[in-house]
Amino acid sequence: MVDGIVAEWRRRLSRNTVHSYTCQLRALLRTLAEHGAPKIIPPKVPSGKPREVLAQQKEIDAMLALAAPWLRLFILLCWQTALRFSEALAVTPRSYDRETQTAAIRTKGGKVRVIAMTEGIAELIRPTLDYGDPDKPCIALLKGSRCSPGAVRSAWYKLTKSLELTHINPHDLRRTTATALYHASGHDIRAVQQYLGHDEMSSTLGYLAPLTAEKLGDLASLLNFHKRTPKGPVQ
Repeated sequence: MVDGIVAEWRRRLSRNTVHSYTCQLRALLRTLAEHGAPKIIPPKVPSGKPREVLAQQKEIDAMLALAAPWLRLFILLCWQTALRFSEALAVTPRSYDRETQTAAIRTKGGKVRVIAMTEGIAELIRPTLDYGDPDKPCIALLKGSRCSPGAVRSAWYKLTKSLELTHINPHDLRRTTATALYHASGHDIRAVQQYLGHDEMSSTLGYLAPLTAEKLGDLASLLNFHKRTPKGPVQ
């Protein structure tokens, strides 16, 4: 049965997603085995090549200008605070502290992180704080109706399709911020790791986009090899 589940994932999902799901399944099966369940080992699924797409500032600006307020809040949470899709949907009035302008978010690994919100995000969250269910996502409260992950993905696709930006997905905004922070912090990968909430440095490395051809050229010039005059063949 486990092999069938993984096979179905492989048919419908990307290689990286299948790898992530299989790792979670392996951890679950290991825990069940520790409590007496039969030992089941799912098939190995190698991780795919890290995604390299970054969103350009003009592309983000175009999305923000056209998006409805609730979708704009989602975009800002994924971009400015580098939250994952599920984490952006987990920001609720109860998790938000209006005095410190922060939100306590339970991360992928189960830990709770306190995230500082930008003024743009806080402005969109404020109207959701004093009405409705305090445990309901701020995005749903701002929308005024139920806001499932599928509804968010559908709205995202319609927005990016209208702007001819379907090559960008919400997680690319997290990667964009990670790469920007890496360069702004003087290449301090520890700062990026902490901002993204990663336990392992290897996870952070997968978020950093490769250098552009122009940047590689700049680095090559630092070596100064092209200015050195050959002294002739070695005897």
